[in-house]
Amino acid sequence: MYGEKYLISIIIPVYNSENYIHDSFNSIKEQSIGFENIELIFVDDYSTDNSRQIIKQYSLEYDNVKCILLNDNSGFGGQPRNVGIQNATSDYIMFLDSDDIFYHDACEKLYQEIYNNDLDLVSGYYVTNDDGIKNNHIFFEKDFKLNNVFEDFKILIYPPAIMSKIYKKSVILENNIQFPIGVPGEDLVFSTNYFLHAHGISFIDFPVFEYVIRNSSIEKSVSYERNKTYLKGLYDSYFELYDLLLSVGEELTYVGLSRLNYWISQFIDSDLVFEDRVNLLKDCNFLFIEFEKNDNLRPHKEYNSLFKEISNKNFHEASKIAISIKNEKQTLDNLSILYDNLNNFNKALININSQLIMLRLLFENCSIDELFKGIDLIEKWDLFDYEYYRSKYNYTLNFNPLLHYLSIGHNQGKNPSVSFDGKFYESSNINIINSKLNPLLYFVLYGIDEGNVLINKDVYPYHKSINKRLLDAKIKNFNEFGVTTHKRDKKLIVSLTSFPERLYDIHYCIFSIFNQSIKPDEVVLWLASDQFPNGENDIPPNVLNLKKFGLKIKWCKDVKSYKKLIPALSEYPNDLIVTADDDLFYPKNWLELLYDEHKKNPKYIICQRSRNVSLNTEGSFESYNDWELNVGETKPSFINLSTNGAGSLFPPNSLHEDVCNNELFEKLCPTADDIWVWAMAILNKTKIKCVKNNMFQLTYINLARELNIINEKTLYSSNFDGGNDLQLKQVIDYYPDVLKSVKEDYYESN
Repeated sequence: MYGEKYLISIIIPVYNSENYIHDSFNSIKEQSIGFENIELIFVDDYSTDNSRQIIKQYSLEYDNVKCILLNDNSGFGGQPRNVGIQNATSDYIMFLDSDDIFYHDACEKLYQEIYNNDLDLVSGYYVTNDDGIKNNHIFFEKDFKLNNVFEDFKILIYPPAIMSKIYKKSVILENNIQFPIGVPGEDLVFSTNYFLHAHGISFIDFPVFEYVIRNSSIEKSVSYERNKTYLKGLYDSYFELYDLLLSVGEELTYVGLSRLNYWISQFIDSDLVFEDRVNLLKDCNFLFIEFEKNDNLRPHKEYNSLFKEISNKNFHEASKIAISIKNEKQTLDNLSILYDNLNNFNKALININSQLIMLRLLFENCSIDELFKGIDLIEKWDLFDYEYYRSKYNYTLNFNPLLHYLSIGHNQGKNPSVSFDGKFYESSNINIINSKLNPLLYFVLYGIDEGNVLINKDVYPYHKSINKRLLDAKIKNFNEFGVTTHKRDKKLIVSLTSFPERLYDIHYCIFSIFNQSIKPDEVVLWLASDQFPNGENDIPPNVLNLKKFGLKIKWCKDVKSYKKLIPALSEYPNDLIVTADDDLFYPKNWLELLYDEHKKNPKYIICQRSRNVSLNTEGSFESYNDWELNVGETKPSFINLSTNGAGSLFPPNSLHEDVCNNELFEKLCPTADDIWVWAMAILNKTKIKCVKNNMFQLTYINLARELNIINEKTLYSSNFDGGNDLQLKQVIDYYPDVLKSVKEDYYESN
């Protein structure tokens, strides 16, 4: 051992696992951390096979193996795990089921991470093995770390997967965290309770254990038979989870209530007779009432009427609906089995029938409107690679490959392209799983609007995204003026622009500006008259509707991204102009931070974000891509290049007179307006300052677009591919004094 104590205590609840327990034991015995550093605790839940004899023998052969035999069967894993915790002597605890296996270096990897970084919890991911077909279940990006759960509540939504984690025993004991006894879903309650008390949480991109899917329920330490006892116990676990979350804050209860979609699916698939269904719903309706009250939750559309009837206490009608849904599902399952059997017999003979069956399956979980709209978006954004699908899967059927993927291809483990991992995306958010939609359909219909963009394990969203579906209700009920009625001496003007293809969702951006802690004097949307030949008739109603709350729409020449500033400089020469981007959602204190800093430093340009201009050893500019983003407050300087989309405040006369020279900036710097404006500030001897507590992490209205997941090219990506460097050189060649001023500030600061 490394020291006098075992490094980790591994607790295994056992129930009738004689055929598999050897594999579990051997996976622990072969751990790279060294078996001698592990305390292995078997807790048998009154098995009726040879499991007891097997674990007794292990305890006799190995000093570090404990065997605890319970005198009664509790039915589920909670009691055995609690007993294991009480008997653990190590500082750290892991769990494993008696028919699953750890990967070779699972313990070492988790232990090093939690011990070396003094954390309370570390989690990897797990792999399911269904008859030899393995799937990774990864819910978080690489190196995802939190100080506590309150930094990101979404970690409470995903499956608890307690066997992919390592826990600090002191956190469990000091907070009296226990598994509920005698009910299913006990791991969910334990995991959530632990998260709420953990300080220092890390998720690592590493497989910890393999979950082997068995056919026989008796082989598991927990029974999955969907009987009345199981369903009532599962509901009781959800109720305990609801109470736990309510004690922390009512806004968290949606985490527990969201699980009802799973409960109702189990209720539907159960073999309960009608009267038992009615009686069960009478005992289990409270959470459904709370679910219906919560604006953040929605049942799967197939269950809409069922949820409503339960919450309205129409239990007989709800039971009828549940049985009807079950019968429809069984019919579809039978059709699918028939298709598989016929397909194996003779593909050619059933070509027409198979197409009809696949078309029927397409509509199992989506409406005709959803399907057609989804296909249009998939084609528009080029998200299905026909050549990849044909070659990767040797697809030769006389049936549209996209429709094949949407109907049965995903369930067969196929993907629509190299970049879209359907299983990974499906596991990234509980709403996707609950929807039962094909993951690619969900992505284009709902996921993009919700900000769910983790389409493969390499996607790492450095920024946040709004959930449009939640915001829509707030915008619908918005009924206040978005600009101030108390005019300032110098008006505070928020200025932004857009173009037709982006105007459909700009109202989210404007809504965030209207909701600022201090109100601007005017919010002006500049549009190019050439792009809207019918004037306001070409503008979406959800944008026009904002005029009654203070939005002004003004027309100008099409000078691309320059429209957010140049027309405003001419229109409001004696006022304060704050720039905004049409694809960002601004935090409530965004404008206040800029304005307060301006009052302290009225001569400077004040910005939310800036890049730190850097020079090489020869005194020339480094590539724009190498200019680091400033984190936090900066001193006023010429080496701060404000990124004006995040928000920059320009006082009157802060820019050189050439700033509005269309001919010059369209020639020298046609798409890099931030570089042009920065140069104009330097020529005018106006320094730039970044505010304290700035908007370092952006919140995008369409994160999929920003990450280039959908094929809507962004200005940022084209400039970042080298366009900025070329335009910077052209500006400096024309205005050499800019480089001279930058050098003075640069060498002074360095």
